[in-house]
Amino acid sequence: MRRLLLVLATFAYALAFHASPMPRYRTCLTNHAHESWHSQVSSDPSAVDAVEELFEGLVVDDDRPKLTFLFVSQAHGKEFESIVQSVYAKLKGNSRLISILSGGVVGGNVELDEPTKPSMSLLTGVLPEQTDFELFYFNELTKAPPDPQSPYWKTLVGNQEHRSSIVFVDPWSPFETILEGLSNNKAVVVGGISVPSGVGPTVGIDGKVLPQGSIVGVCFRSGIGLQAIVAQGCTTVGPSYTVTACEPHCILELDGKPALAVLEEMANSASEEEQKKISSSLVCGIASPDQEDYLVRQIIGFVPNKNGIAIGDSVKVGDKFQFHVRDRTAAQSDLSLMMKRAKTERLFDENIGKPVAALQISCVARGRGLFGTSNVDLESIQGLLDGRGPVGGCFANGEIGPVGIAGFSSTNDEGAYLHGFTTVAALICDYSDVAKDAVDDKGTTVDEPADAWG
Repeated sequence: MRRLLLVLATFAYALAFHASPMPRYRTCLTNHAHESWHSQVSSDPSAVDAVEELFEGLVVDDDRPKLTFLFVSQAHGKEFESIVQSVYAKLKGNSRLISILSGGVVGGNVELDEPTKPSMSLLTGVLPEQTDFELFYFNELTKAPPDPQSPYWKTLVGNQEHRSSIVFVDPWSPFETILEGLSNNKAVVVGGISVPSGVGPTVGIDGKVLPQGSIVGVCFRSGIGLQAIVAQGCTTVGPSYTVTACEPHCILELDGKPALAVLEEMANSASEEEQKKISSSLVCGIASPDQEDYLVRQIIGFVPNKNGIAIGDSVKVGDKFQFHVRDRTAAQSDLSLMMKRAKTERLFDENIGKPVAALQISCVARGRGLFGTSNVDLESIQGLLDGRGPVGGCFANGEIGPVGIAGFSSTNDEGAYLHGFTTVAALICDYSDVAKDAVDDKGTTVDEPADAWG
């Protein structure tokens, strides 16, 4: 119930921001320097024609190992199974496919962020010969995941330096178990929650869609690794508090005062501009006592008879708490900061890897609904790639990633979290010997210091 409430609240909130018409896009093959990865997109209302457009110009009939991600908007929900089957049949050869039903797609140099408008995108690439990877899936009822402490996770993740994982889950799946199992073994983890269309399947592996309550993912043990960036979309309002009384999903007291009374006091002391945002976009941040950064969560209701605030996550006495509001300026600022931080990390990373593509997983409440214009997140991620590969992805009902950045030499890559109102960007990096030789020959593949600082 907690996961369902969180997802429904996030999705209902995001829909209010998508009112302007979306133009029609035909497929666009990205022509980046790294020719082994491509991103395609189509907004054709016909699912059959859209699949045909996705494959215009693609070479799929060789036997090199490939990995493909298929992102399908909620408007195609009833046809999701047939779309997955058609795409997998067209891939041929030695190719694996991961699919997700989403609230909009990213690909071909454009964000299509309206879940009610038909769209789909494809991100596909050839993997280095040295790549050791494995696709996996679980289901709440038919194939439950092992306990997070099980040795299975260490075997799945491996022990190489750049171990990473991409996971897509539906709202009813036991995704907390998977995230904990992967995080326990220090993998860089990114992904997102699907946007259901009724009660049908929302994720798929190869040519099969999986029943409700499923998770699909891929683990990279060597050859390929991820560098992940999470950009927030909210800003704090009012002071920070400590949770002094609570139930699992309801805050009863903050700093020893009734939670609703604290909210009223905070709102009354806020500026006029802050009060407008509080009335329309109030959320909250939760952090354990030893954490500096907050995880943003939905406020899903109030409990007047207990003076409580119900939130979309579990909470414990001693947790830090602070009210937040969605904020365009803060989102743009944090996006810029995170991208500059990632560029700087790459400047001083001894084993930077060669970026070949990037995944973008954005909250359904971002895009035009937040920024007033399209492609803000996408253009920042393309700037981070600096023309070295395509970007593909989707708008999700929750984003999975680290706090801040992960996958760089100076970062501690423990922890994968469910986020809200964020954009998760993941550079797909080639760490094979061939890529290392190319980096050594050229001296560097990163931006010059002046560019890294904007």
